Amino acid sequence: MKKLLLLGTIVISLFLLVGCSSDTNAQEEQFIEGYFWHGLVDKRPQLSDVEFIQYATFVEANFEELRMGNIENAPFTTNWYQVGESDIRLGEFVRVYFEGGVAESYPAQIKVIKIEVVG
Repeated sequence: MKKLLLLGTIVISLFLLVGCSSDTNAQEEQFIEGYFWHGLVDKRPQLSDVEFIQYATFVEANFEELRMGNIENAPFTTNWYQVGESDIRLGEFVRVYFEGGVAESYPAQIKVIKIEVVG
């Protein structure tokens, strides 16, 4: 009986160990999408053409204040991520792949792997 109990304990322990382990090499691809402006990406869903014209006009006219988070009661809120300079045109809708965490600074900091224009 003791041998059976010991064998059962070993089997359950192995099952729990295998079931609880994770593959640390398999990382989920992380990305954000938004509009590119002067080395920053404003994380947001893609806008309609009419909404984009209003948004782009507002962002360009108020970029420095928006970048610093100094505008109250703005018609558009911004959620900036620092991605670095690129050959991407201002206002392009992009997907930014990154690894690691997001530094909770303003603007947020991420380690960019690649940036691609998606729309």
